[in-house]
Amino acid sequence: MDAKKIVLLVGALIIAVTTALLARSMLSSSSTPQVTAANMPVEADQPHVLVATKALPVGTILDAESFRFQPWPKDLIEQAYYLRGQADPAKLAGSVVRSAITAGQPLTQGAIVKPGDRGFLAAALGPGMRAVTVPVSAQSSVAGFVFPGDRIDLVLTQSVNGGGDGDPLKVSETILRNLRVLATDQRMDAMGADGKPEVRTYSNVTIEVTPKIAEKIAVSQTIGSLSMSLRSIADNASDLDAAIAGTDVDLPGNANANAEKAIIAKLAARPVDRGSTYSTGADVSRYQRSSVPAKTEAPMSAAVAANGAPAGTVAFKGPVIRVARGTNVTEVPVGGSEMKSLHNRAPRLAAPAIALGLAVAAIAAPTTALNAAPSSAQDNAILLSVGGSRVVNLTAKMSDVVIADPEVVDVHVRSQNQLYLIAKKPGETTVFVTATNGKVLFSGTVRVGNNLTSIDDMLHLAMPGAEIAVNKMNGMILLTGTIQAPEDAAEAERLTQAFVGKDVTVVSRLRMATPLQVMLQVKIAEVSKDIGHKIGMNVTGLGTGSGSFSGYFNRADRAFQTNSSTTGAANDITRSWTFNSPTDGTTSLGFVAKLLGMDIAAALDLAESSGLATTLAQPNLTSLSGETASFLAGGEYPYTVNNGANNGNSIEFKQYGVQLAFTPTVLADGRISLRVRPTVSSLDFTVNSSVPALKSRTAETTVELGSGQAFMIAGLLNSQTGNTVNKVPGLGDIPILGSLFKSRSFQRNETELVIVVTPYLAKPMNASDVRLPTDGFRNATQAQGLLLQQGNDGISGGRSPAPARAPGSTPVVPGSHVSAAAPGKSNKTGAAAPGFSF
Repeated sequence: MDAKKIVLLVGALIIAVTTALLARSMLSSSSTPQVTAANMPVEADQPHVLVATKALPVGTILDAESFRFQPWPKDLIEQAYYLRGQADPAKLAGSVVRSAITAGQPLTQGAIVKPGDRGFLAAALGPGMRAVTVPVSAQSSVAGFVFPGDRIDLVLTQSVNGGGDGDPLKVSETILRNLRVLATDQRMDAMGADGKPEVRTYSNVTIEVTPKIAEKIAVSQTIGSLSMSLRSIADNASDLDAAIAGTDVDLPGNANANAEKAIIAKLAARPVDRGSTYSTGADVSRYQRSSVPAKTEAPMSAAVAANGAPAGTVAFKGPVIRVARGTNVTEVPVGGSEMKSLHNRAPRLAAPAIALGLAVAAIAAPTTALNAAPSSAQDNAILLSVGGSRVVNLTAKMSDVVIADPEVVDVHVRSQNQLYLIAKKPGETTVFVTATNGKVLFSGTVRVGNNLTSIDDMLHLAMPGAEIAVNKMNGMILLTGTIQAPEDAAEAERLTQAFVGKDVTVVSRLRMATPLQVMLQVKIAEVSKDIGHKIGMNVTGLGTGSGSFSGYFNRADRAFQTNSSTTGAANDITRSWTFNSPTDGTTSLGFVAKLLGMDIAAALDLAESSGLATTLAQPNLTSLSGETASFLAGGEYPYTVNNGANNGNSIEFKQYGVQLAFTPTVLADGRISLRVRPTVSSLDFTVNSSVPALKSRTAETTVELGSGQAFMIAGLLNSQTGNTVNKVPGLGDIPILGSLFKSRSFQRNETELVIVVTPYLAKPMNASDVRLPTDGFRNATQAQGLLLQQGNDGISGGRSPAPARAPGSTPVVPGSHVSAAAPGKSNKTGAAAPGFSF
């Protein structure tokens, strides 16, 4: 190989090694620098880097709380970082995040886009959204106090002529709501004389919208002028509640908390183009119109002129129906599209035509037909929602229509045999329709509520098992009917309040379809510990024939017998003696010895006992709300009662064991007020072996708690200690030797008791779902019993047989709510108690 090739290979190797070292250095410097910086001490001249205070996803508009300066190691500083003294944080406000930034990560110049830079709007837009620029005036731009990231509403102001001769109708309408501002042409780089930045009022605003809303904005700019309305941050919460109440939110049943939070956040950020509100000139000034002007080109009829019509007024040729709206009477021609005011008893002339907006509402709103009867339906109220309408078909030709309150309901005359009732605002009024001869063709009370039909539909979707009726009375919403669970009453009231707004009072008079049942689970836990010690010495002389030594405290002394021969000296210790065996539970040591020239027999009694007893009872009991139920798991023991000298004795019985009595009351919000009395008793033979005493522990209290919540209502800690000494006076007090002439007994008893109650709202189950402890048990066959000594065949856990249908009877089929949880309550968890479904 020549020298040139060797030089080339060596040069390539050096370049490769250098590149690898540079790549390693770059990778090590970019790995979690914030952790290293957090662990290093802060130096006096250490640089400060601008880092994110929270997670910043793509499209986030930065504000002053999104970042802060933090000390950073010098050797980890990158050129793309923003350093204190070199970067102005105020200029970064309003920038958009192009690449996701985690909390604590330094902000880099390539990760954010400033307003005015290329790609700013594309980075700020969300998926599927568009950017639209709207021109605004100085008066309609909220004095320049709208900044990127704010939420606004767009208001369209226009004049509607309607083809009439009068002044046009002035109307302002909120057409779009909850729009996010992306950018404005406002500049703050100019400094004033006082050294503060000067804010220049802008004339264009760029907002984020959907493609459909972008089309609406383009059309609205050709209709009238647009102005902005800055939204409060608190409005998003109220709009979100209204959207949830209107069933616009579809949360999946298996969604976790984070998924639900993401769905709700996305809903709160979306622009809205429905549910717009409007105001006319009449809402601002009494001298302005509330409807569009109508054409008056037809001549006045002869009947109108005869009734005193103003001179020079054009009359209509054809059938005419007079409509009295309060004190204002209007002549409405039928068979054509022309109408003329007949005569005005009010201080000023009202609009002589039905509002064009009401006609549009009558076409768009759901319309139902009503066949009018002369007087049979006078007491039946007609329920309408705002913007709704009702068709009234008449049996004869009408001539006059009277509306008591035209602000609540208006009419549109279709023909002499048909008219429309159009709801305008919440309230109540009466409508009368008469014929030429004065006969009443129709009369009725019309009640208008805030979208009562929509409220009914919403409640039906939210609670399918409930039967709720919505009524509008005296400016308030009244809810009546039946519900399946107590918490449904509060839920229905909350949804209705969110739908109609805070200004309307909602009164709930809902009741349960069936009485509620409450199952009470009581846990009674008791631990008892007994400790006893016994030591004693009894001494007796031989030849007496008998002796004794003491036993346990409160027990009779145990005797021992001595048998001696008839011959031999008194001090002969070779004679045999026999000691009786002591009672069970003691330890005795007997012996004979010579002491001080006397033959003696002695018995040493040593005993120690320790006992531990536990009691655990779990009684379950079910009762209707407001009814008292009792339970006893134990027995009754007899005892004699003296009835007097002549009547003799009688036998009575006393209950003992675990007893439970409780009275539940289910409150309106689903909570349970519970009065409970548990008792634990047992027989005590320590005082009298023939007639036992009764040891009992009782607690009685009233608590309030929710279904499935546990509460400890009682606790007892009892400790008893006893120490008894029996001794011979004088001799028992001698040190050391005195123990031969005394006995000592020590006894200690400790008891701890806890009572816990847990109530549940219970519903019945299907009979086929009930499981019993004896399910699957089978008796052993004769071969298994004789050969294998089995009490059963070893099979357990089988399914219990389904209940059989009684001959000639119709089975009772439970409703769907019996074995299934109520809809909309998928967030309730917890295992059900045996025998019930909660």
